[in-house]
Amino acid sequence: MDLRRRTAEHHDIPAIERIFRDTVGFGSPLDHALPAGYAELCIGWYLRHALHLAAVVESDDRVLGYALVCCDERSHRRWVRAR
Repeated sequence: MDLRRRTAEHHDIPAIERIFRDTVGFGSPLDHALPAGYAELCIGWYLRHALHLAAVVESDDRVLGYALVCCDERSHRRWVRAR
């Protein structure tokens, strides 16, 4: 398997959201739906305000993993409190 890391782009958001849902239960999908808004609370800020800092790992043009980074803790805290 040939793995490649690159900066995340807007077209990667659905894959990042899929991987989040598929691994939210300690690396496995939950046996029930996520509570409304939970994924948004967990990863929304990163995808909307810090995607340029995120990375994805892909193989054969399929995103297999991601890393989300926060370098603006104040902005993140304000965003979370507003939810």
